[in-house]
Amino acid sequence: MTINATLGVKSIKYAVIPATGQTPAVASVGDVYQDTANFVTNDPTVTEHISETSSKKIVMSTKNGHKLTFSIMDPTDAIMKAFLGDDYSGGAKEMKFEVEPEKGKILTIDSASTRAKINTTYSAKGITLLDVEADTTGAIHYADPA
Repeated sequence: MTINATLGVKSIKYAVIPATGQTPAVASVGDVYQDTANFVTNDPTVTEHISETSSKKIVMSTKNGHKLTFSIMDPTDAIMKAFLGDDYSGGAKEMKFEVEPEKGKILTIDSASTRAKINTTYSAKGITLLDVEADTTGAIHYADPA
């Protein structure tokens, strides 16, 4: 039996998907903050309809895709503008991602609705992080490293 272990993050690359349909330019997000990168399948939405006059019960379930989350450590101005816009106001963007672990298969997300927020702690031990959430809207692929 093959076990596909994934250890650490070697790099996360992104590309803003332009409205023009051109091929997006891929760039590194820079330093990913320790223990913040996760890729999970979202729980389904389950709705139950139960009759009050009989034992009839209807259960409806819808899949909700996948979510990539990570925090960028000490983001550059270019990274902040790529994820938040020129005025840092935020808003969702369509982006492509490639996550390469230290060990394991490379994850490619063709498109994801992406939101980011600034997370700064002003203290002697403080840091600025850019917290990123990306809900998949396109296909995901796994591939062995080259």
